[in-house]
Amino acid sequence: MRVKRLVAAFLACVLLAVPSALAADAGRRYDFTLRVNGGGTATVQLGDTVTVTVALTQRGADSITLYALQDRIIYNTAFFQLVEGSLTVKDAATGIARGTQQMAGTWAGWTGVYSNALSVNPEGDIWENPTTLVTFQLKTIRAGTSVLLHREHVMSTTTGLDEYESAATDATVIIKDSSAASFSDVQEGAWYYDAVRYVTDRGLFDAKSATAFGADDPMTRAMLVVALYRLEGSPDVENSVFTDIVKDTELSRAAAWAHAAGIVQGVGDNRFDPAASITREQTAAMFYRRAAYKKADLSAKGDLTVFTDNAKISAWARDALAWANGAKLVNGMGDGTVNPQGTSNRAQVAQVFYNFSK
Repeated sequence: MRVKRLVAAFLACVLLAVPSALAADAGRRYDFTLRVNGGGTATVQLGDTVTVTVALTQRGADSITLYALQDRIIYNTAFFQLVEGSLTVKDAATGIARGTQQMAGTWAGWTGVYSNALSVNPEGDIWENPTTLVTFQLKTIRAGTSVLLHREHVMSTTTGLDEYESAATDATVIIKDSSAASFSDVQEGAWYYDAVRYVTDRGLFDAKSATAFGADDPMTRAMLVVALYRLEGSPDVENSVFTDIVKDTELSRAAAWAHAAGIVQGVGDNRFDPAASITREQTAAMFYRRAAYKKADLSAKGDLTVFTDNAKISAWARDALAWANGAKLVNGMGDGTVNPQGTSNRAQVAQVFYNFSK
């Protein structure tokens, strides 16, 4: 949303009565700094409440001169619930619009916390520098990692026709569930116990149910691409081009990000085949491409000839599987085979994520 749409509708009539502001100072700079629990990243337990603040700073000035502003913080309602009555916004001389708005389209399932302010003083309101512009609280309702996005931040003259330079920051919340590995199919001492705790604490995997992780269930293409997307911090992307994925969903954004990053490809005819199980060599290939995307070290190389079924490894997957084996992400099956064409189960892929984090 650009400057001409800067001020909320309830301020439109005020603008008509306000004298023109002084000419915009081309050297004026503003920063909107988003913080959660006082920092750029917060790690909390599921059910905790986090405090979100936006501090406004005018660079190189003793005080802030406010004419008109707009700001919006967008949060994922799958992870957070706004604490009723917690939203406060600093007042301006004339007034301020504030509230929440359900997002649509690509942002379906997200909520925007917005604020618009306007000064009737042609020379602007004078605020302390920096000043806290917005404060609200969010209760965490799902384990995982979610980014609070800072969008549509604008500083302008009272007429809304000139825009000052401004910058904004995002913030990340890591929500852990200390009981996430207490599943009937994940016994303490199992080789994948720590891995399951790792992927559930960080919200990379969803549990099969409240009491089961689904350790032996096949890993699907959809599950893996969403887990990688969450590992990346669920970046802001458009919908995917794949025709067999529902638009405006997390899977659609995950597939779009992974496809653009070169991590996944379709199966032809603009299809992704999200429900298909993923093989062990396909799993290695996706992690290999993800490492390449992150410009990680790809020099590790395991000796695949030690596996009795190494001839079954697809030609396109040999480099990826050699790297994954050398990097100790994918090991043998314990019977002398690597089982490249076998289906990866959720416990195995959780272990790959856990090994990848070390």
